[in-house]
Amino acid sequence: MSTRKKEETAGISAETEVIAENSVKESKKAKQSAKVVYVGPTIKGVAIANTIYAGGLPKELEAKLIELPAMKALLVAPEKLAKTKRALQTAGSAEQICYQKVIESMKRR
Repeated sequence: MSTRKKEETAGISAETEVIAENSVKESKKAKQSAKVVYVGPTIKGVAIANTIYAGGLPKELEAKLIELPAMKALLVAPEKLAKTKRALQTAGSAEQICYQKVIESMKRR
């Protein structure tokens, strides 16, 4: 391969890396700025029912999600709010079960 072609190929590779890096940064930024609604029960000092979070979650809520993974099902995109609210009223639904697990964990404390 000629020196010129190697330089062109290297330039394309570098450009591709920059584009990929920017795409990853944009993806992380979009994830952080995505809005979610907490539809679980109010947990004092952690989360209030029906609160919208944009730009990330508070550190207290992040910690609670690690401690109690069932809460993740209670953080939903705003466009899924109505469907999730209906599911919370349906006995045996995944959302209703997760809600009950959160309630039970609060009683144990």
